[in-house]
Amino acid sequence: MKLVVHVEALRELREASEWYAARGAPEQGLRLMRLVDVRLREIARSPESFPRDPRRTWARRARILRWPYTLVLAVHDETVVILAVAHVKRRPGYWAKRRPR
Repeated sequence: MKLVVHVEALRELREASEWYAARGAPEQGLRLMRLVDVRLREIARSPESFPRDPRRTWARRARILRWPYTLVLAVHDETVVILAVAHVKRRPGYWAKRRPR
């Protein structure tokens, strides 16, 4: 399957990484980016193995373990779209408008 990352999801990842760097922990920002990269490879291999979002069954979630972030994805045709790098405690469902059609 083809993997596409929404431009807003890329922005969210960059902002999260920069947030850690601005607080004197640049290695944590890099660690987050590496963990997201690993998770993206897992998603590309088997997107259906990740649980569905309970409110929006067309979306799936891939948690970044021990971090307050989750990758929100949707499978559309033969493409997996990463819709968001969402903080788990902020603005639930804001990414729903990014649903591929």
